[in-house]
Amino acid sequence: MRFSKKILILYYFFSALFKTVPVLFFKKKWVDSLSKRKLKTCLQLSKKSSYYNDIYEKQNIDTRFNDVDQLKEIPVLTKKLFRDNFSNGVFVKGEKEEDQVQQSTSGSTGTPLRLIYPLRTYIYYIITLVRTYFIFGYRPWHHIVYIKYEPVESADQFKLGPFFNAYFIDSKLSPQERIKKLKEIKKVDLIVAYPSSILEMCNVLTEEDKKEILPKFISLNSEAVTKEQKKCIVDAFHCPVYVEYSAQESWIIASECKFGNYHIYTDNVWLEILDDSGNTVPAGQTGRIIITTLNNPVMLLIRYELGDLGSLSDKACSCGLKFPLLKEITGRKVDKFVLESGREHFFLDIMLLVYKFIKKYPDRIQMYQFEYFGANQFEMRFIPGKQYDNEQEIQTLLDAIQDSIDEPIHIKTKITERIEKGPSDKIRYFINSSCTS
Repeated sequence: MRFSKKILILYYFFSALFKTVPVLFFKKKWVDSLSKRKLKTCLQLSKKSSYYNDIYEKQNIDTRFNDVDQLKEIPVLTKKLFRDNFSNGVFVKGEKEEDQVQQSTSGSTGTPLRLIYPLRTYIYYIITLVRTYFIFGYRPWHHIVYIKYEPVESADQFKLGPFFNAYFIDSKLSPQERIKKLKEIKKVDLIVAYPSSILEMCNVLTEEDKKEILPKFISLNSEAVTKEQKKCIVDAFHCPVYVEYSAQESWIIASECKFGNYHIYTDNVWLEILDDSGNTVPAGQTGRIIITTLNNPVMLLIRYELGDLGSLSDKACSCGLKFPLLKEITGRKVDKFVLESGREHFFLDIMLLVYKFIKKYPDRIQMYQFEYFGANQFEMRFIPGKQYDNEQEIQTLLDAIQDSIDEPIHIKTKITERIEKGPSDKIRYFINSSCTS
């Protein structure tokens, strides 16, 4: 890396620190004012985009944007619309793609999307993530271990002597090999990983391992996790476990605090919850999560639908942070299935029953995946554990699932040697083949 670029990165690094860390100590009215000011700037900038300009002309939207409520007049941006208009609209005129940091989404739920950020935005996103870890208890002299499917690009860029040390462990390694790598690192303060990667390790972690691997905290991201699974990780590693809610398109959106509440980082995203008709839903009611990114002046995502479902909370948190709260993140839209009666259910409820079964009958199921074909027809594929010896125990799980659903369903079971993971090594516990959206 050229010396001049290193200087530029350090400048953006410290600039982002001064912009993000003080917000943790803001009063609520200051947090709200900052978020609205950033949103207005984003809306003004959108006039440089042919995609949004076309919308403003067709919808006759007042582009002075004196009121943030005008945001609601802009149609929701779906992933298909984003993909179709990337080069001819969403990308701001006058900017050169080759001058930007280029990435893509993982494609775990569809075709990967191209993403572009200016270098200053890319570093800002990294710092907002580090700020999240700071809320957990991380400090610059702590050592972070990322258990991911590929190295974290930024891990080595900000190492300053004894500060900001980061290590990478390949999540595609076996759980035993991951544990061995952790022990080799010696000093492990913060582990950042997918829930499935950590849970796999919990199943094979020995008492001797627990004496050598002593993290101060663990951060989970990218996959749904139940409270019971989180408790399992806490019990195995004897440290606090926090959950991040993030997306490659915007990076950090929300995360848990020490009281287990999800704080929405409104200095990074403007978040709405909408029903299927596009109306704002009241606090406590589940709807579609829609975000507007506030820090990327090159690639504008205004009212972008992530494909996730969740609900807002109107309560305040006693942790001291003044960011608003998400009540819960229910899961992805594709993790919702509709039975013949028209009733909707979330796979997370089935996932909880599977976890309870695994806890009661250890080492019967090594890995699993459900697929819904429609017409109340499911298939459960699983890799049997070392203690699996008959189908009767599995039948108790199927009975529990049936009892939790108020109409007859059929679940076919299939023993397999391998379950395909997504392109970013995430386990897809549920596939909805009946979903056409």
